[in-house]
Amino acid sequence: MNFPLADLTGAADLLGDTLGSALGSEAHRALSHRELVDALGVIERMGRITDAARIAFGGEVGRRADSEFGDDAITAQFGCVSAQELVERATLVSGATARARLRDAKAITRRVTLTGQTRPAPLEHARAALASGRLSADALTTIVDALRPLLGRCSVDELDAAEFELVGGGGGCCRGAGLRHP
Repeated sequence: MNFPLADLTGAADLLGDTLGSALGSEAHRALSHRELVDALGVIERMGRITDAARIAFGGEVGRRADSEFGDDAITAQFGCVSAQELVERATLVSGATARARLRDAKAITRRVTLTGQTRPAPLEHARAALASGRLSADALTTIVDALRPLLGRCSVDELDAAEFELVGGGGGCCRGAGLRHP
């Protein structure tokens, strides 16, 4: 599949035009309670998809910055000393945000063996939930932080079970719980 960069650029422009003028004029203040809550959910959904892409793309920058690429490393081509610096400069985020994205990406990035076989990500359930928009970046960070100390201390099956439970709890399975629909 070819990556739809031109489509994404157009979508970003459209989103900027659509929301930029609405936010600038504070049009959201005129929404009914129901419309405001519905809009909040839609905005969050877009944010989750965007967060998943941010982490995945940051992870790819981290992978391409590895020493295996030598002089072809992405960091060398863009005059950066590290993947973190490249993410910071390309996205204008803080060093802490760039570090967090790169760290979380390692936990959800599938591996390719020397023979070309794709191996599951260390946290495959979290990867799938993030990619589908069911898991937020914040929840991913919490899961990564909780499971990192367990790596190498428990079996793969035990880690998989713990991850499955955490992803289920952090994936918004009870979305809208407690909200009455007016």
